[in-house]
Amino acid sequence: MITLHASPDLEVSLGNRKGLSMKVHQAEPPFKKIKTSYLLLRPEDEFLHVRLGEKLRANNSYTITISFRGKLGTDRGFYKYHYRVNGTLRHLLLTFFEPTYARRAFPCFDEPGYKAIFSVTIVRPKGYTALSTMPVKKEEERPHGLVAVTFHDTMPMSTYTLAFAILNFTAQTKGNITIWSLEERTPYLQYALDVAPMLVKFYEDLLGTPYPLPKIDMISLPSFLADAMENWGLLTFHEQCLLYDRRTTPFKKPLIVGLVAHEIAHQVWNAGASYGILK
Repeated sequence: MITLHASPDLEVSLGNRKGLSMKVHQAEPPFKKIKTSYLLLRPEDEFLHVRLGEKLRANNSYTITISFRGKLGTDRGFYKYHYRVNGTLRHLLLTFFEPTYARRAFPCFDEPGYKAIFSVTIVRPKGYTALSTMPVKKEEERPHGLVAVTFHDTMPMSTYTLAFAILNFTAQTKGNITIWSLEERTPYLQYALDVAPMLVKFYEDLLGTPYPLPKIDMISLPSFLADAMENWGLLTFHEQCLLYDRRTTPFKKPLIVGLVAHEIAHQVWNAGASYGILK
């Protein structure tokens, strides 16, 4: 038996019904296929049980391949985020996986004590930007005005710290740090962009080790579930926590520094941290 986490909103199947399938193979030669008897998705505890037709061998590696369908959420998991520009309704796609909402996006071992290397490919429309934990590795054009964006593999990490987004925001960059926001907000995010590299340097000097990720993207959102979320390499913020105008909000400087420092600290310490099973 293999037990994963999966939301009832995900549609999975053993066969090729509507293009859905699940296969288990040995990860090394001869890549033997392991028979699967049935699937059981328990909505009450969000467990996906995979009954195998034979026993797995100790000290062997196996690959589980799952084709599935899911629904975009409204505020957690992988969801559609709505906002307005000059009265026009627009949207972007975003993730919020803490503490156990990655299972709404894909079947997984959704506990922080389990670490995995994630290989992410996102298919986006032209004119939009795809972001994830790691930098872009390559882009390939697809039919119907789509682009497949493949990111570099992550280091081993917990599912709740993974993130991805598809958006049409304006970017400001300083070194390896980029802030994404509505265009009219860009003048008021310069202070946050200035202090972020200094905070990274502070932690590197304090700990005597380089920052563990190759980049930081920071998304400034008109509204958000929290002040911020410490997704690895892709921080998300409520814009009111980052916006600064020296004429009207001079008091916000220490608040901005404190919050950005807090989220960057999560990036540094989470790289070496492990947590157990969530109760």
